[in-house]
Amino acid sequence: MADDRTETGGVQTGGAGRQLLGSLAAAALIVAVAIWAVTAKLGPTSIAEREAAEERAEEADDSREEKAEEIEEAGQGAQAGEESGRKRRRGGRN
Repeated sequence: MADDRTETGGVQTGGAGRQLLGSLAAAALIVAVAIWAVTAKLGPTSIAEREAAEERAEEADDSREEKAEEIEEAGQGAQAGEESGRKRRRGGRN
C-alpha cells in the first residue's frame, strides 16, 4: 500500500498545488470575463455621469416645452388682438 506521507512527515502537495494554481487562474479568468462583459454592456460611464446626462436631457425637454407654450400663448394673444380690432371696426357688433 502506498503511503501519502513524505519522509519528513508532511502530506505530498505536488498535485494539490498545481490544482490550486489552476483553480485560482480559472477564477481570475472568470472575474476578468465578467468585468469585460458588464463594461461592454453598460459602457465605462459612471452612474453620476449617466444621471447628469439624463438631467441635461430633461432640462432641454423642459426648455422646449416652455418655448412651445410661449409661442402658443403669443399666437393666442395675436388672435385675440385681431378679433378685438375687428369688433372695433364693425362698431362693436359681432
